[in-house]
Amino acid sequence: MTPTLCNYEEQVWSPCLARASGRCALSGKPINLGDSVYRPRNRGGDSMILGSELVKTRTGT
Repeated sequence: MTPTLCNYEEQVWSPCLARASGRCALSGKPINLGDSVYRPRNRGGDSMILGSELVKTRTGT
């Protein structure tokens, strides 16, 4: 187990396009193939955050 497991503030997330469908780790909303998402840079797996949800969190809307 790594110290950043489930502690997303300690991970570096990079923007990309979703390579598969899934669920947003931040909001739980569905993610479709090709959606703008952020993924952890240093670790594999299928965790993704929708880019639109990250913008809402940062702006408070």
